[in-house]
Amino acid sequence: MRPFPGGVAEKIGNDFFAHNGFIITRFCIILKCDKLKSGQLFDYFSYFMVYSDFYARFHDWRRRVGTALLAVWRFRPSRVYLIINGLLQLGAWWAAVYIYRHLTGKLLVQHYNVDYGIDLAGDPSHIFYYPLFGLAILILNLSVAAGLSRHKNFFTFTHLLSVAATVFAVFLGLAMMFIYLVNFR
Repeated sequence: MRPFPGGVAEKIGNDFFAHNGFIITRFCIILKCDKLKSGQLFDYFSYFMVYSDFYARFHDWRRRVGTALLAVWRFRPSRVYLIINGLLQLGAWWAAVYIYRHLTGKLLVQHYNVDYGIDLAGDPSHIFYYPLFGLAILILNLSVAAGLSRHKNFFTFTHLLSVAATVFAVFLGLAMMFIYLVNFR
């Protein structure tokens, strides 16, 4: 059933809906009763001409995405992983802001090698790429898990994707700690 504001729509046939005295097809309106005044007819006609198949498809897509994300959220281990990832993300963003504010020079050492010394340095604003990349991995894994919500091995895939995002967030936190140590100790 497609949504129509201002009243209840009844399905008549495959592509026909009845709403407030009109029979509505996908692209046109056929007047069904004579009780409307001319101004009301224009208001109804102009409102329904804006309605198209795109509107219905958008709401169907939104409902399907909401159902898939709800399936991921209702899976209890997924909630635990999301909370852990959220805390690790907050820690990574806090560390990035702390390093950025307390850096005195115009150079950020991003990697240090024992054999060669500093082998990666850049602008201090590059520190924000690390937590941003971690957030992108988390969103990507969540969207893939939501896309697989109807698969028979949904729970296994959700575990694997959530653990991968959590492990990545842990290594991201370690990388931020080493960047802090190289720059301030």
